[in-house]
Amino acid sequence: MASLEQTKAKLTKDLEAATQKATGAASAAETLKAQLEAMQKEKHDVLVAECLRARAEAGIAGKENEEKEKLAKLSDETLALLKADAQKVASVNQTREPAAPKLRYSKTNEEPLAASMKEMRAQLGLPEHKPKEEA
Repeated sequence: MASLEQTKAKLTKDLEAATQKATGAASAAETLKAQLEAMQKEKHDVLVAECLRARAEAGIAGKENEEKEKLAKLSDETLALLKADAQKVASVNQTREPAAPKLRYSKTNEEPLAASMKEMRAQLGLPEHKPKEEA
């Protein structure tokens, strides 16, 4: 019986030690999990801010608070795609010439009607019109 009592006491001590180790490991795991979640949230927030800035530069962003709320709901992969697309749009917008109204007739010394007639005759393959001189 005494050996059974000793074995029971030893097993009880081992169980208590294992329980303490498990409790310590669980608290360490919770701490690490909280740190990981904080890092992921910070990374996501940075990506949301970068995407918002890129969309604003491209001229496709709406109201900042509404955009931020919409973007915060998206995954990191989607935000990365949106950011890349917004940067492409911004680069295209920067390289594109500003839209100016097209002039039907360019500025010349000729009157618009005469210039138009000359251009039309050239397109049709007709010889240039020479006005008759009065004597």
